[in-house]
Amino acid sequence: MANTRTGPRWVLDTAEAVVVSGTFLRIKTIRFVGTADDDDCVVSDAAGVVIWESKLGDVSVNGYQDESRFGDEGIMVNGLTVTTLDHGKVYVYLGKV
Repeated sequence: MANTRTGPRWVLDTAEAVVVSGTFLRIKTIRFVGTADDDDCVVSDAAGVVIWESKLGDVSVNGYQDESRFGDEGIMVNGLTVTTLDHGKVYVYLGKV
């Protein structure tokens, strides 16, 4: 599979050591959909500062996804990297910069 980075919704399914986008982004929502117990996901900015992280735990109790919304304005970040992704996909919903 490959990361899809077009439009206002990015679908990321590959952890990369490189920055997905080396420019400023406004993130409105990050949603992680895993496939197994204890799946981990860590999203960082270009400098390696953690923006968001999730550990699913027992999916039979908690379900297979975790989501954070960052309000109407969202959060501004400089670049984006999925530094950890055990299984599944990360959905990043972007707003206008």
